Amino acid sequence: MSSNLIHRTVALFRLKLPKRASTTNPRSLVVEESLRSSLPLGLSELDFDAQFRAIVRTVRDDTELLTARFRDIDNILKAVEVLFHRRAEWTEFIDAFQKVVWDSRELAGEAQAILSDFSQIWVNQFVDPTVSLERKRAELADYTKSSDLLELNIRRIIEAFLRLVERIDRIADAWTTFTSQHGRLAGKYHQLPVMLTNVREVLRVPSEDIFHQKGVYFVIRTLLSVIPFHTTVPLVSANPATQGPILTEPPSYLARDDMKTAQLPIEVTFAVKVVSISYISTAVRVDLRRLAEHMPNSSPDLDHRLNSMYAELAGTFTLYSMLVPALVDYQVSVVSTARPTAPALAPPEDPQRIASPTLRRRTRIQSFQLFSALFQYSIPSRLLLSLHALRPTQVTMPK
Repeated sequence: MSSNLIHRTVALFRLKLPKRASTTNPRSLVVEESLRSSLPLGLSELDFDAQFRAIVRTVRDDTELLTARFRDIDNILKAVEVLFHRRAEWTEFIDAFQKVVWDSRELAGEAQAILSDFSQIWVNQFVDPTVSLERKRAELADYTKSSDLLELNIRRIIEAFLRLVERIDRIADAWTTFTSQHGRLAGKYHQLPVMLTNVREVLRVPSEDIFHQKGVYFVIRTLLSVIPFHTTVPLVSANPATQGPILTEPPSYLARDDMKTAQLPIEVTFAVKVVSISYISTAVRVDLRRLAEHMPNSSPDLDHRLNSMYAELAGTFTLYSMLVPALVDYQVSVVSTARPTAPALAPPEDPQRIASPTLRRRTRIQSFQLFSALFQYSIPSRLLLSLHALRPTQVTMPK
């Protein structure tokens, strides 16, 4: 009778996850390999939901463990209640984590929109003699609006990551307290505290706002994490010999003050990558404000000066054009769970419907599966893979 009561009670919060789908997609294998090399040791193999599901299954099925540690039904029900609270805390953590990723996705959409419009419209007008200088300046000014609200939203993402770390600490402390009372559980699931520690590490962000009023070069350099702080900020460009990306220097007026701060290296964690992607939305506005300040005044040699600036900015335009599809890829990957390491929930959605509140609510229902998939298939790694794989468009001077 007691055993049946345990079974019915624990079944109320038993986790049910579909099996993972296999893959033969070569690109997916590249992403998996990139992820394994970029995340802390062991993190790419984590399946947190399976660990918590196994703990619940132990309480439900491990008769030997139950009889050894719990002598009466009251103690058994207390243990089940404790596990229920642990699972509720975990659910809240996953929901909070997913909201942060959704918020970063919206900011990535802001960046994608402005970069796409700038690359497709304003760049073509830059050296067009039929477009007045006043109109060019006015359109640049339009691009730089709304940056204060975006900065506020990004700050909320940073604060949310700080709170997630606090949540992980509370979950880990609560689990330690529980297992100290039931030693066999601690021994059987000794890896769980290590996993929680790993989650804590990848969710850490610097307490100071290192990206405030920084341009795209600084943000992308941090995202790629390949150049020391004391060097000139690089730019991804085209290598004529290999047609692959190489690093070149940007125009000085686009990165003029970015290297005066943050002299210490930044540890680029998972959370820092998400924050970096979010900051592209404001960084591009910083770039365009600096560009507007550097625009020449009307003069007899205006066309020549604009042509010279166009040549200087060719690498910038190339980088912007590469970021657009990469940011689209990022936004889609947040919504779709049809990834190599997680089973598909539904056919791919129409990109125009991605922001639908109904779709957002439906996706949030799958929080356990999506959280596992995000760590198994790193969204920032996906963005970086897209950035590296895309061939820069050829930028030529207009005739």
